[in-house]
Amino acid sequence: KVTMKAIELYPNPASDKVRIQNNYYNLTNLQVFDIYGREQKISNYTGEEFDVSKLQSGIYIVKLTFDGSWSVTKKFIKM
Repeated sequence: KVTMKAIELYPNPASDKVRIQNNYYNLTNLQVFDIYGREQKISNYTGEEFDVSKLQSGIYIVKLTFDGSWSVTKKFIKM
């Protein structure tokens, strides 16, 4: 059995920036999708946070890829 350390997005809901709580894994890619599966353009991604201020209000899915080989999806709400 494999136990993973928690990876969280906060604040959630968010209005301008979303932080990634990830102290354990090497994050190599981040993609944001709207509820219809359309990839959204994200600016100012630092590895620890990303800017969502230009997104419309709604529900989004974030795909976080680690070490280029495995990924986790998380949901956040843009206010």
